[in-house]
Amino acid sequence: MEDKTVVAEGLAAYTIERRFAWERHRPDGAPPWDAVRTMWARVVLGEIDDLDGEQSSLLDLYNRRLKEAEGIFAAEPAPLKLQSDTIKELSEYMSALSRMAGDSRHQIYAVRELLDDMGSHLPWAVSGDKIGEGIDQANRELRHLTARQPIRFTRLLLGGETGPAGSTFLPGCVTQADEILATDFFDDMNCRYGGYEKWPALCTVYTGGGKGHYLYDADEFDVGIMNEAGDDFLKEPGIVWLGGPYEVEITCGPEMTMQ
Repeated sequence: MEDKTVVAEGLAAYTIERRFAWERHRPDGAPPWDAVRTMWARVVLGEIDDLDGEQSSLLDLYNRRLKEAEGIFAAEPAPLKLQSDTIKELSEYMSALSRMAGDSRHQIYAVRELLDDMGSHLPWAVSGDKIGEGIDQANRELRHLTARQPIRFTRLLLGGETGPAGSTFLPGCVTQADEILATDFFDDMNCRYGGYEKWPALCTVYTGGGKGHYLYDADEFDVGIMNEAGDDFLKEPGIVWLGGPYEVEITCGPEMTMQ
C-alpha cells in the first residue's frame, strides 16, 4: 500500500459523515449502523497495522479522528480524491490478503461490507464504478478462499420438474428427510409454495480444499458465501465431489420417507 494513512483518514471521514446522513433500516434489536461500520473499519485498520508490523498506528489515527469529531453538528463530504484513494487502498489491501497463507475471509468480508455501505451513501456513490469493482473483487476472493477450506457441505435441490424448485447449500452432510425438514430453507419453500404434500429432494455432498476429505463441517459463514455465489460456486478450483446425489422424499406430516 502506497500511503497507509490515507485509508485511516478516509474511513474516519466516511464514518463521521454517516453520523449526519440518512441510514438504512436495521432489524429490531440489531446494533445501529454507526456501531457496525465502526467495527468493520477497526477490523480493517487493525489488520493493516498487523500486516505492516505497526503498533496500532492506523487504528489510533482513526480513533483520534472520531474523538476530535465529538460534539460537531455537521460534516462536510470528503474530497473526491480522498474517497478515490481510500477505495484504491482498500482494494490493494484485499489483494495483499489474498496472497497470504491462512484464512483472511473475515477481513475481506469487512472490506466488502464497508464498500457496500459506501455505495448507499450519495456523496460517496459518485465513486460507484470503483466501489462496484471493489465489491466484485471481494466476492471473488471470498469464493476462492472458501473453496480452499477443508470443509464438508451439501447442495440441496428441493422440488421437482412439475412444481416449485430451489437450491441451497447447507453445512455438513445432509441426506436425511428429517434434516432437510429442520432447515430454514425448507420452511421458506413450504411457506411460499404451501399445499404440497410431498417434496422430492436431491442431496449432493462436497468438500473444499481440493483433496476429497475434510477437517470440519462448513459453518453458516461458509454457506453464506456459497449461497451468494449460487451454483457457480461448484466451479471453483478446490471443490471435490464426496457423495450423491441422494434422492429424498419429504412428506409434510408425521411420516417422512427416505429413498
